[in-house]
Amino acid sequence: MTKNFSFSEVINWAKWQGITGSNLTKLNGWIDEAMTDEVKANALKIAQHLQTIRDDVNKEFPQYNGKIGIRAVSWFRPKKWELFRGRSGASQHITGHGVDFIVTGVSSTDYPIVMKWIWDKLNEGTGWHGGLARLFKNNRLSFIHIDLGRKRRWEY
Repeated sequence: MTKNFSFSEVINWAKWQGITGSNLTKLNGWIDEAMTDEVKANALKIAQHLQTIRDDVNKEFPQYNGKIGIRAVSWFRPKKWELFRGRSGASQHITGHGVDFIVTGVSSTDYPIVMKWIWDKLNEGTGWHGGLARLFKNNRLSFIHIDLGRKRRWEY
């Protein structure tokens, strides 16, 4: 899809969340059933934004020699999966328009610094024009969510 993002990441994020067994089988079946050309096109739009974020963060932190990665920890989630998990089924993830991501390739000391830099860059007045959220776990910014829906900000 882009230099650093493949379509595989859109649908294979479950391995990073430890989803296994019958739940993984259900998820994969629902992904196959719900995958459309529209979802693929939407995922491509998000991948292009992720590529820009990745390129920008590597310019900002040159000490990592371009090795900072962005890993999707949740991308396309079919409506059936959302309902199965007790969610509303109205997430931007069901259209391929939403993604949750982390950074890779940085030290544990720099992880919060890099994530905060990304958050600040996206959240500034001329930054991200869609949905933007973040999750803190153990007082640490764990992941960032972006989507192509209406502009709104929240924390999990």
